[in-house]
Amino acid sequence: MKLIKEITFASIVSVLLMMPFGSVFSEDLLNPDPENNTIPLWGPTWCKEIVTWRIDNADKISENALAEIESGIDEWAHHAPSGITLVEFDPILHDSPDMIIKFKKGGGQVQGQALQRSDRDGCFISVKINVSGQAFGQENPGNQVKSITIQEVGHGLGLLHSNNTNDVMYGTVQDPPNVLLSPCDITAWEAVIAGPNVNSVTCNPTDPGEGPGPANPTTIDITNGHDHDNQSEDDSYSNRDTVHIFVNTDVSGASVHVEIAAPKSTLSGDTTTNDSGQAHIHYKVNAGRDGKGDYHIFATVTNNGQTLSCEHPDTNNCLAHFSVS
Repeated sequence: MKLIKEITFASIVSVLLMMPFGSVFSEDLLNPDPENNTIPLWGPTWCKEIVTWRIDNADKISENALAEIESGIDEWAHHAPSGITLVEFDPILHDSPDMIIKFKKGGGQVQGQALQRSDRDGCFISVKINVSGQAFGQENPGNQVKSITIQEVGHGLGLLHSNNTNDVMYGTVQDPPNVLLSPCDITAWEAVIAGPNVNSVTCNPTDPGEGPGPANPTTIDITNGHDHDNQSEDDSYSNRDTVHIFVNTDVSGASVHVEIAAPKSTLSGDTTTNDSGQAHIHYKVNAGRDGKGDYHIFATVTNNGQTLSCEHPDTNNCLAHFSVS
């Protein structure tokens, strides 16, 4: 951790240096301590009710990586404490984004990085976040990109590294990666929002995490639409439109595989369901590559070795359709 004081603001830099599943090169990481689950805090807080975020060059990121990054942001948005809301930046409604997230294909020995600026009153001014698609010579799989995104956004919200491997804010990538906020992650954010200059939170290490949900997924439903936050169905799209695909089931923390059968190609993406049992995947329409005509969406939900798939049209609303003109 590096603290830089200037005349008008303080800049706080967090660099996450992680060898996948193990070795750590970072001075501000805490040693694991099963007897004392602690998450230190930066000190500053967001002194506003709406915090906006924007993904830089989102149109140049692969559909899968973009979906994992947005899913990581959504994990915090779904657990926002009273008094604050995370929303995607809209140039019509907002002057400038509070958080800018950039995806880098290569990261050297840095998996993620967050740079925060705060004022003398202890209020965050802006945050810049980098998420690496590759580090230490290895490609980061989708769930690892999501885990890195969640942690770096957590830094942008005011949290430092935890000493408990069950927390997303723990400083190294776990195997499998943590992709759901733990109760202590959420408690720490509530403490940040409660006021500036809080040093840390300590939680009961025996508190259960979000959990994998029911062992056997029993329901599955797919919808799609133009709206990031609305599941109302819309079945007509043009080239370069974004299709928001929602897969709903009764399992939290489950693996979700989505396939789009296009006229000229088959596309796929993987993610996990949030604590409400919903997965959210984006597809940027590319009519030149995938063709014009009818598209069909299939999904498979897997949890604890049990799988539920969309294998037949019109079965429990399991298959979704849309067209590209």
